[in-house]
Amino acid sequence: MKLINKFLLLAIGALLMNCEEPTSGSSSSDSLESTLGDSELSNGITGNIDEYFYDLDESEVPYVNSQFYRYSGLSIIEPLAFDAESDTLNFTTVSDYVLSFSPNELIDDMIALDPFDETIEGEDINGDGDITGGSFSGIYRFEEINFSHTYTDVIKLEWDEDNERYMVVSAPGEFSPLSHRYIIGDPDELYENNRYDLGEDYEDDNSNDTWDEGESYTDAFAPDMSDDYDSLVYITQINFNDLNGFYFSDDDENGYWDSGEQWDLPDSTTYQYYFDTNQLSSVDSIYSSQNLEITHDFNFSKSLISTDSLMFKISTDCNDNGAWDDAEVEDVGNGFWDPAEPFLNQGGDDDLEYDIGEPFLDRNCNGQWDDAEAYTDEDGNGQWNDEPYVDIGNGIIDAAEACADGTTNCSYDLLYSMSDRPNVLIASYAGNDWTAYENIDVDAIITPRWGENSFQLIQSYDQVENKSKTTAMVDKVETVYSYQIIENTFEDGKDYSISKVIWDESGNGDRSVAYHLYRKDDQSGDIVELIHDSYFILPTTTPGSSIDGGSFEDYLVFDNLPSEQTYLYTYNGLLRDGEKHQSSRTAYSPQTNAQYYIVETYEVSSDTLTIPQLNDAYDLGEEFSDDNENQQWDEGESHTDEFTLLTDAFKITRTKNSIMQGSGLELVELNNIWLAKDYGVVKDEMEFRFNEPDDFDGFYRLELVNCRHCDENSSNRLGASGASTEIGFNQLQNIGQSSDSYKKLRTFGLQKLDFDSQP
Repeated sequence: MKLINKFLLLAIGALLMNCEEPTSGSSSSDSLESTLGDSELSNGITGNIDEYFYDLDESEVPYVNSQFYRYSGLSIIEPLAFDAESDTLNFTTVSDYVLSFSPNELIDDMIALDPFDETIEGEDINGDGDITGGSFSGIYRFEEINFSHTYTDVIKLEWDEDNERYMVVSAPGEFSPLSHRYIIGDPDELYENNRYDLGEDYEDDNSNDTWDEGESYTDAFAPDMSDDYDSLVYITQINFNDLNGFYFSDDDENGYWDSGEQWDLPDSTTYQYYFDTNQLSSVDSIYSSQNLEITHDFNFSKSLISTDSLMFKISTDCNDNGAWDDAEVEDVGNGFWDPAEPFLNQGGDDDLEYDIGEPFLDRNCNGQWDDAEAYTDEDGNGQWNDEPYVDIGNGIIDAAEACADGTTNCSYDLLYSMSDRPNVLIASYAGNDWTAYENIDVDAIITPRWGENSFQLIQSYDQVENKSKTTAMVDKVETVYSYQIIENTFEDGKDYSISKVIWDESGNGDRSVAYHLYRKDDQSGDIVELIHDSYFILPTTTPGSSIDGGSFEDYLVFDNLPSEQTYLYTYNGLLRDGEKHQSSRTAYSPQTNAQYYIVETYEVSSDTLTIPQLNDAYDLGEEFSDDNENQQWDEGESHTDEFTLLTDAFKITRTKNSIMQGSGLELVELNNIWLAKDYGVVKDEMEFRFNEPDDFDGFYRLELVNCRHCDENSSNRLGASGASTEIGFNQLQNIGQSSDSYKKLRTFGLQKLDFDSQP
């Protein structure tokens, strides 16, 4: 089984969704009334957060070393797929260090632009393999501009009984999608360039009037399309665009800070940064004074039904004689023997009779099905052959028959009115015999009872689709190299306990790591985590396609700056059975240019559970010898150590519902955490879904199997390392026994939010 990210029909969904902000009731479960302000809850079951989580406000950093069995969607569905050796996750603390933010002094030299000239020092600063100066002129830009067009063909019409009309069945066109490539190429390469260029001769194998990859061509020239520009390169320690709130006067209006211009950060203690002096990042600014508009016409054939096809034409030839007639004085026949009106026989092969309710073609405008006119079968062959018959009317005195063009006395071809939908049953005649069509395909040829023409209802029509694109003709590109910004924070003086989870994500021994940075809030007693908030983006693939779970990270973007979120709410440091809380906010992501409406809920309940860890003690439910036959385990009786029963635990349920405004794309995350006294986290479940109500796509479960830090005689579970060293984000990879660099990941609970992409 394969779990797949169901970004389905997004383009259609984006058109149907509006941009109104949803209410909390429409974006989450029933609204929760927060109990955090209540001094007492009904049952009074409480627990100190330091005893059930980890004591984060002691002078020593807590020592934690927990090993969990890690069950994914696959190993839950197929238990035999679980591997107790490799399907594990370790949660550990780095007890000798805490993460701390310290201010860096910002001076003019750190933001001044200098020409990027490697030739002076002779050192390849940006690592591109070339020792270059900071100015390049006459650089030629090469660019491919691709056009595409998709279309569908009508392959058949099907009669829909519920809607009493024909419904169109379509499929991608034979040559869809159509593609065309326009190249802005080097004018110095006027001849062969080993690629197809617009205007060269080619073999149009699929007859779509455009060159397609794989078709042969004559490599005769490159297009004479030039775009020369100058490239100017600068270096600075810090790119001021990375500094949130940076302002400068820009007296010479060149877009850059120059020596002597006034600059300011609104709060010197609020905007504090770390910079990686070992790595440069670049930012390009493109300047253009004109745009080039490029157009292309796609010429192709498309199978369609005409809007004036027969299934739209309601006959006004109400005496069914193939000619226009004036108003009747009395109801009379039409001078012809009339067969039964065509109908769709839905009673099976053995049923040859019309049954009430079956679709029929009302040829005489009286709103009811009429059988064949009675006749004398003189030759006994069961068919009418110019034999005496009873010529009857339609039971109505008809007005003058109406013509589609509004005239009178028109030809038979104009004896119709137009329906707004294709709800006229189609029948084809051969003499007085007819065939009614439930399905009409591209090969169906329809011959009406009257008239001299036959009709093919689904035909190919020539189409022209014009596409245009605009590209800038570049005058100048300015590149600024600067040290890469690592982090910034919002407040000084906060230390975070460093912990990380380690697991094998691929099942091939590949080490995966996610950091968790916790602190205990001095005022509320809550456990707070430092995170990078993340947001999902719309896929750019074909609408209606699915995205493999392994590509999920490609659809996440992260805030450059960290922020705090409450991981565990408490009442003055206490976990309380029955605690409830809900919060909502609107977040904006500059990377996606979108707003997200986010609702988060939090609920606590006391619980009892078992975990796979073996504790060398008897737990209720384990097998025992019952030597004295009293049907209960007694001290000294042997038993099978199968699991650990925890009777003093809290279950915490956290949900997060994020809705991208406009598109309506919804991500729902659910996390269940079990905290047991003196153990910490003993179980963690995480599941999530996109859009599909109650259809959770990703599911992961952690169950504690080994707890090296647990000690029944010590609730603190602290290390003995003494004072901890303060470090920054860019130093995380240098601590501990493994070089695990900090990476921005979306986690919920202990686990990384990820689809199980295994087959």
